Amino acid sequence: MTLFEILKQKFKTNTAIGRRFPRKGKPRSSQAVGKWESRGVPEDVAILCHLDEDIPYSHPGL
Repeated sequence: MTLFEILKQKFKTNTAIGRRFPRKGKPRSSQAVGKWESRGVPEDVAILCHLDEDIPYSHPGL
């Protein structure tokens, strides 16, 4: 299961994911989050997911 699928399962919508992981203080758009499915989740979000105990994800580089 990819990190994007884990986030979709936990937060349900792209908008909710964007609000949970803002960029420069502003929520990421639903459209931007939707692109993560094909491009992959950004590194900053992946590291935050690794540090969050509620999200079952382990970053391979850490």
